[in-house]
Amino acid sequence: GGTEGGCPTGSASAIPHPATWAPALAPVAPLATPAVEGKHVRPSPAHYVMVSKACLFGALDATSKMVDAIGQGRTGAFEGWTADFKESSAAAAHAVSPMSGYLLSEAYRAPAPAV
Repeated sequence: GGTEGGCPTGSASAIPHPATWAPALAPVAPLATPAVEGKHVRPSPAHYVMVSKACLFGALDATSKMVDAIGQGRTGAFEGWTADFKESSAAAAHAVSPMSGYLLSEAYRAPAPAV
């Protein structure tokens, strides 16, 4: 019989043809979510850790570019370090977390502390 292998017996026509599945698998519109006005999100300590790692990456990248420029004999290699640092660290922070990128961008816009 048909039950020795553990397979159900019956006609193969009981299983619907895959072409009939399409309406059931059609994309569904996402649910509308209410917009929350004025909701503020505070950074967690993890965001600050990500910013510090992004700054480390930025420093390494800027230093690498500076050393490469010095090795090629280009003048003004030191002057571009700060801009390279800001660009590389901001890109790294934004890649990891939008909040970390925002924190770092705000820090770069702030005036330098008075010493």
